[in-house]
Amino acid sequence: MSESSTFMNVDLSKRKTQLNEFKSIRECFYYGNLRFKKNLRRSSGK
Repeated sequence: MSESSTFMNVDLSKRKTQLNEFKSIRECFYYGNLRFKKNLRRSSGK
């Protein structure tokens, strides 16, 4: 009983860290795309 409960907690924390990593990766892509579009506009404006 106690062993399974601790295992569940470990699994939950693992999932949380994976979610946070996924979020940060998505944010990086999102802001990277924003910067890329801004640069595109600048280069096309010249």
